[in-house]
Amino acid sequence: MKDEDGNELNESFAGFARQIVDHCYPDAPEFLRAKLSNGIVIRRKRFLYREHHQKKLFGVDTLREDMRQDLKYGTEIEETDITVRASKAANELSPVETLAPKLLRPKETNPSHTSASALQNQSLLIDTVLEDTKSNQTTAFTATPSSSAPIELPRPPKPVPGSKEFECPYCCLMLPIKESRASHWRRHVLEDLEPYTCLFEGCPDDVRLFEDKATWIAHLQGHQTRWRCTSKAHSTTLFTSQEEYFGHMRGQHAKSFTESQLPLLADRSRVPTTMIFPQCPLCSYIPTESDIRDSNSSTQTKKDRLISDRIIKHLAAHLESLAVKALPWQDEVEEYPEGHSQTDKADDFTVKSENGSRVLSSDDATGLQFSEDTDGSTLLEPPTRSGDATPLLGSSYEEDWSFIERQPYFGHDRDETLQPLLQRLFLEDSTTNAFSGPLLPAYQVRVTPDRNFYGRDYALNAMEKALCIDIDDGSTDNKPVSWPRCYALYGPGGMGKTQIAANFVSKHKNEFDAVLWVQAEDVGKIAQDYKDLAIGLGLVEADSRNAMDLDYTKDVLKRWLVNPRKDRSREGEKNPEMASWLLVFDGVEDGDVLNGFWPYNGPGSVLITSRNPYSWSASLELKPFSLSEATNYLFRVTGQEPTPGPEMAAATTIANRLGGLPLALSQMGSIVASKDISFTDFLYSFEEREGSQAFFDWQTPDKLRSPSNYQSNVASVWAFDRLGKGSTLINIVSMLDPDSIPESIFNSPVEEDDSALVQFVKTNYVAARTELLARSLITGNKGKRTLSVHRLVQDVARTRLRQSEMRSHFLACVELINDRWTFQELTWRHGIARWETCEELFPHVQRLKTMYPSITPSPDSFDDYEFARLLIDSGWYQHERGQSLDAVYSNNMAQSICESLKLRLLEHPELAQNSSVTLSKLNYSLLEIAHNRGCIALEINEPSDALQYLTMFNLEMVKESLKNNTEDMRLAISWNELGNAHMLNRDWKKGEDCFLKSIEEMRRYRKFSETMISLPLANLGLAYWLQGNNELASSTLKKGLQDREDEFGKEDRVSFITGRFLHALGNVESSLDYHRRALMHYKLTLGNRHHRTADVFVKVAEHHIKLGNYDMALALLNHALGAFSISHTYIPEKMRACWMRSKALSALGKTREAESELANCYQVYVRLRSKREGDGPKIKNGPSELEDEDIDDLIVFWSK
Repeated sequence: MKDEDGNELNESFAGFARQIVDHCYPDAPEFLRAKLSNGIVIRRKRFLYREHHQKKLFGVDTLREDMRQDLKYGTEIEETDITVRASKAANELSPVETLAPKLLRPKETNPSHTSASALQNQSLLIDTVLEDTKSNQTTAFTATPSSSAPIELPRPPKPVPGSKEFECPYCCLMLPIKESRASHWRRHVLEDLEPYTCLFEGCPDDVRLFEDKATWIAHLQGHQTRWRCTSKAHSTTLFTSQEEYFGHMRGQHAKSFTESQLPLLADRSRVPTTMIFPQCPLCSYIPTESDIRDSNSSTQTKKDRLISDRIIKHLAAHLESLAVKALPWQDEVEEYPEGHSQTDKADDFTVKSENGSRVLSSDDATGLQFSEDTDGSTLLEPPTRSGDATPLLGSSYEEDWSFIERQPYFGHDRDETLQPLLQRLFLEDSTTNAFSGPLLPAYQVRVTPDRNFYGRDYALNAMEKALCIDIDDGSTDNKPVSWPRCYALYGPGGMGKTQIAANFVSKHKNEFDAVLWVQAEDVGKIAQDYKDLAIGLGLVEADSRNAMDLDYTKDVLKRWLVNPRKDRSREGEKNPEMASWLLVFDGVEDGDVLNGFWPYNGPGSVLITSRNPYSWSASLELKPFSLSEATNYLFRVTGQEPTPGPEMAAATTIANRLGGLPLALSQMGSIVASKDISFTDFLYSFEEREGSQAFFDWQTPDKLRSPSNYQSNVASVWAFDRLGKGSTLINIVSMLDPDSIPESIFNSPVEEDDSALVQFVKTNYVAARTELLARSLITGNKGKRTLSVHRLVQDVARTRLRQSEMRSHFLACVELINDRWTFQELTWRHGIARWETCEELFPHVQRLKTMYPSITPSPDSFDDYEFARLLIDSGWYQHERGQSLDAVYSNNMAQSICESLKLRLLEHPELAQNSSVTLSKLNYSLLEIAHNRGCIALEINEPSDALQYLTMFNLEMVKESLKNNTEDMRLAISWNELGNAHMLNRDWKKGEDCFLKSIEEMRRYRKFSETMISLPLANLGLAYWLQGNNELASSTLKKGLQDREDEFGKEDRVSFITGRFLHALGNVESSLDYHRRALMHYKLTLGNRHHRTADVFVKVAEHHIKLGNYDMALALLNHALGAFSISHTYIPEKMRACWMRSKALSALGKTREAESELANCYQVYVRLRSKREGDGPKIKNGPSELEDEDIDDLIVFWSK
């Protein structure tokens, strides 16, 4: 690469840069000196490239530029004070006197308002650049007192009087006038230079340059990280790499963890060192005691940290001074006639930069001064026409202000000032603009502490010590190895883990800004609770579509836990106030389910309760009450005072029999209290019944046969004894999800067609609930109107039931859920109104699915059909919510039930005489299953399965229509979905034919309205477009859009179908406006993280790449990649986003990142194209051969 004087930036300049480094830091290691000198060369090349590129953009003829006037600087430079000084003797030759290539000296010019100006250039001998003389064109600052020489920066160009912007000669960008201020200019130039680099030998990021100190320091700290094993089996051991730590753990502690837990253990065991460098690696500087504030620190750790911080600041000054050597320095030439400013202010003044350094800079106010008369009146006045004192009110801009040139405006998408606002508009939840969040203090705990809670002080104290340490505590001994702090309580069921946790959070809630409780039995429950917590904290608005996206709400809450700002509206604040938080994961069955929800490095506390003794970093196994504790607890539950005598002896005997298990003691105490009898009388009855065989006539599953569970079950069986109306309710509750059972399913009005069992439950619900609450068999939440039951109680309730009773109570549960579930008929069903109702009931549907295999089928009953209906519809609900793969299991189970019932009905038709289930109903459901399977195959991009199932659905619907000769909307639906299947298989013409048949069938419908054909019409428009008929595609799509706007208004939020039209029109007409509208519509109807919304994020990003808004494009693409990453289904769409990212990164000059992104994109492209061997164009030979058409060819038609 050549500079503007034709000098090659080759070995000569590299040698010059090396001599500078060798002269300044002769004792630095060889690899460091080579690296630093190379950094100067890289920066200089970068600046020259920008300048050459700028000239090309504005059509500068580089050949003529070489013929410009050759103004040289030689011996006429005025000698002034020293600004750049090296430590050398006066008679010692300069290190650069032996080299004299010419360097570019661009001359400052007046930039215009609208375009960057080319810089005039003059040359200067290299040896004069750093000569031991004073330069009168520079600014100077001292970064740290320990620097051996001040660091000089060129002054910013003087802006044109009245201008609001100026051109930076180094990055060639137009900057606002405020950037000419000394502190702003210093920051801007250093960011352009990227002065910081890693100083560790062998660093994998050896060529990386850093523009800010924080990122640079974080990188350096990564080299000094250690991993610590604190196992009691040996003394504390430190490891210098994660691989060494892994090897140690696998070799010495292999049986104490699972392989999937090892990365988490490593993360918790990471220990950052307090000192990065003991001395400066360039000049061996070591801070003295006077250099260090608070040098009398009580701990060596604090002192080491102060020393390290001082060295880092000192080292940063070294790197900044070297980076400045790469600048193509400017001459200060007076660009304006003398006296151009009539102000009394001097042109130069001295200010302080952000770090306290003195910076000499042009007066940043000078460029904004308007010429003034002596009386202070403004000279610039709008011209008036002859005879008019003022412009007419109705006059136009051109008439009144024509003397000011009107600048062209190309819309807000090209307006750099509006780009941050547009990013927020696109990326944030559209309905939560007024929500800054979080709403603190927050106490979101669904478990109410037991008023009879007793003892467990040792557990409470241990949790307090582990979780409640002050973050700002100066002591480092009690601080965690890494955030968050974590503590686990584990032990068998019935040990009181949940109540201990509830008591702890109630006692310490004022010590945390946010206390959050999560039911952690499985991924579904955690995701649902994360959603509720995000809404409760004000991070997501309850009524927004994003609130229905569990992946989105999970990410929002995790991000806040990792960075818990108290006020999110102040994003730019340097030292924001952070909130303290406590997060409880209650009832963890499998520790692996926490991985996707864990707030890694979040500065808070996590409490876990679990039955299983996983290798938590800090944990406590709960033991049963001691005999004295158990006895006192019995007295506390019954509200009696413990006094010596027969009562004490009886209570002690009961406590001993129950093994000190809190759940058993609670249930027994509740029975004593509810019956209002003495312990002596109860003991007599207890011993009499315990001795009878009937007491043990129930079977205990093998997994429950442990001493503690046995004692709990004994107590539970006793609590079940002689239950009245509560007996039926507890049996039904035992088959539902144990947490958050809505009372609405029990207290709805009794219907005539309700079964006898359901009628009994509804009629006697209040009395039954009161009875179960009195015996501590269930708990209630009055605020949420929900019930909860312990899992052990559920186990015991089910073991007491015979198979026939199990079946009848299971079917009663199905009946109760179906009564509240919002079913959808097989029509054009893409509404979202029912999601909230279904969401509350769905965990109980999932529980019934797991229970069904254990239910004995009835050979003469068709009652299972109602459960099949629930499975079919809940599976479609899962598909609507983006969980298409999970819906497959529901369809499999429903199909098995329907086929079994159909076979029975065909073999024994007499069985259907007393049943409402008919062959017609079963066929309807089986067709719906085929339809749903085909739609799921479409969604997950399985072309052959989609064509198979939807062809089957269409053929059956055609047969039915010919046989019955009645209108059936399903026939039109079958043609539309079959068209989608053909489109997925890239047969655009067959797709077009099917969509036209669908529209034709719908128009025959008696209650037809134009919006009934919205879906086939949108698909038809895409079919026309993909066949190249853009004009017909545009008219078709615009008609469909207008029909929806006529019926639902322009702000249609009924479904996402309007977004489909906008998305398609954006494709057909290459319109950013349509794509933007589609994006905003999808955000409001589907949410920010839905894959269809992500598709349009990519399309809008593509427009911004064409406009040159590369940062905006990257922000949109990054968001889209996050949405696509929730499922492996969207690999083609993810590949397209990566393809777009490579374009944007390349345009920004980030070549390495762009090449890496392109290479990854090509690997996916080859894998996907290989599956379609023989179909479509030949596979390209390398990443460089890829084009937009190759990528777009792999995208499903509705996502194009």
